[in-house]
Amino acid sequence: MRVLLYLLLFLMVGCFPASPDGPEGSATNGADARTIVLVRHAEKCEMQGDDPELSPDGQARAADLARVVGRLGVDRIYSTPFKRTLDTVRPLADSLGLSIVDAPVGAGNVEALRDMLRADASQVILVSGHSNTIPHVVNWLTGSSFSDLDEYDYDRMYVVRLPQEGPGELLEFQYGAPSSRTPGC
Repeated sequence: MRVLLYLLLFLMVGCFPASPDGPEGSATNGADARTIVLVRHAEKCEMQGDDPELSPDGQARAADLARVVGRLGVDRIYSTPFKRTLDTVRPLADSLGLSIVDAPVGAGNVEALRDMLRADASQVILVSGHSNTIPHVVNWLTGSSFSDLDEYDYDRMYVVRLPQEGPGELLEFQYGAPSSRTPGC
């Protein structure tokens, strides 16, 4: 519940401090900014090859994601074409009646995904990716310097308020149950 409250406050127009380079209501502070929520896929079943399904913990996290992010007015969902990433966002997509847009796969396609997100006119976007892509997309959008996520980090949520130009503003949350180091399935 606390994550939802912070997200809602973050999304409110005028809730950011004034930009040091401009007045209150500047591009980094105004209503023209869009919101991009980025998550790594939820917990996967171990020992299932290259395209594993979500574990029971992962299914619970996907439901948590739908509950937390579902109230934000998501109008576009991107996911790489793997079971684990698709199934992480599918509960939300189904509840909102949205189709899931294919996102580029692999660390070498971070720029392509970033460009897709910058070009998308949707106001609230959810992206499901991987431990080696999501932090790098966040870096490109915000100027941050995150490294790849640990193999067992599944509970991170990055929320970027992205103005028309310039770097986005970032909030990082943990959602759902804490990540477990116990292999699933």
